[in-house]
Amino acid sequence: PESERSPSVVQAERKEAPALRSWMPPCCWVCARCAAVEYQWVVPDAGQGSDTGALRARMFVRPSFADFAPIELQRRRIAGARRVHFGVRLLAPVGSHYHLYESEQGQGRELLLASAEPAVDAAKADLADAPRQALERLREQLRFGGGAHAP
Repeated sequence: PESERSPSVVQAERKEAPALRSWMPPCCWVCARCAAVEYQWVVPDAGQGSDTGALRARMFVRPSFADFAPIELQRRRIAGARRVHFGVRLLAPVGSHYHLYESEQGQGRELLLASAEPAVDAAKADLADAPRQALERLREQLRFGGGAHAP
């Protein structure tokens, strides 16, 4: 029931553009000194996000340098791993960036923070206007009261 769920988690239908498989800077990535960044989601044993290892679950990262657009993480098969891993490697521009994770199961979506990564209050995140507005729209749309992962 709705009353038993955390106020920062809400289910919603995906009404935006399809998720990206990758992201490229709008300029020459060499000239912009972009660097490869690895984003990983490891399904926790318990708590928020523990159901993201379900067979049909999809995971996304929403980085600030892409105005928090969803970029799909790929399920990774790791020999001997006891938990499900998702990941993607992206070219990121220089600077400090923030990100959130998103899970999608059926029609339900929720924003997640990984417990092993540092996080900041969203109001304290040092963001330019466009990413800040994108983050606020996303937080409002999914009724997410949490912060964002810090650089």
